[in-house]
Amino acid sequence: MTDTRSEHNALAGQGDASVNSLSHDEAGTVAALLEAERPKARFHETTVGILMLGIVPFLAAAGLWEIFSIFRPAALKFAVPELLPTLRALWADLSSDVLISNTWITMQETFIGIGIAAVAGVLLGVAIGLVRVLDVMLYPLNVALQAIPKLALAPLFIIIFGFGMGSKIAVGAMMAFFPILVGVIQGMRTVRLDEIDLLLSLRASRWQTFWKLRVPRAMPAAFGGFEIAAIFTLTATVVTEFLGGTGGLGYLILVRTSWLQVPETFSVLIALGVIGVSMSLLLHFLQSRLSNWTEL
Repeated sequence: MTDTRSEHNALAGQGDASVNSLSHDEAGTVAALLEAERPKARFHETTVGILMLGIVPFLAAAGLWEIFSIFRPAALKFAVPELLPTLRALWADLSSDVLISNTWITMQETFIGIGIAAVAGVLLGVAIGLVRVLDVMLYPLNVALQAIPKLALAPLFIIIFGFGMGSKIAVGAMMAFFPILVGVIQGMRTVRLDEIDLLLSLRASRWQTFWKLRVPRAMPAAFGGFEIAAIFTLTATVVTEFLGGTGGLGYLILVRTSWLQVPETFSVLIALGVIGVSMSLLLHFLQSRLSNWTEL
């Protein structure tokens, strides 16, 4: 057994020496060769291709919207506006700063809620992923809490935290917590035992194993949880503003529907769709930078 370890250490030392012996030019050549061997991205994988293909469904939806508004039944005349009046209402909102100011309120509540949920979800998810006892002990509680309809608790949070930003942040954080928690736990479980054994055989510490192996492995699943959490938080924030708020996009929808301002209401819905797509693209961008090894 001792001889085997000695041979293994000798081979590892030779490998390190051979890597360290590469000159700067040789290392650059190797990197260039590896980059050249990578398959070229197809059109639908490029940034331009993604944007162009992503716009097509929106253009098709706009065309169907306009066709439906022409042939719509009389009963839906005041429920579904025409496309052009809606776009004019959207431009008027942007020109008068009404939409931007209320969007800023909603985005503050959304991002603060996601931030609180991220800190709690990541810390607890890492602990559960590393300690099997915590997983067994907290699993029933996790399932029970997820079974509770979160939006049903929104009136309770309004009573506790008031009509200000606090109630919206609390509901948003609660909605974002569980997707982030589940994503981190699933990501921590993607690590294989043979990968851990390999790093330990190379005398890696527990911290190095966690930082160099577990964290990169958990990135894809964790970002999947964050993407779901972002949409859930935005939706929960708007609904809570609708139930009881003094500002934000949900409050703006409530005011405009009470005055039967249908095109103006749909302009807010369009803004919410744009915000949701922007948040998703931002998370995809961060994932491509932090876990680009998944694209190899």
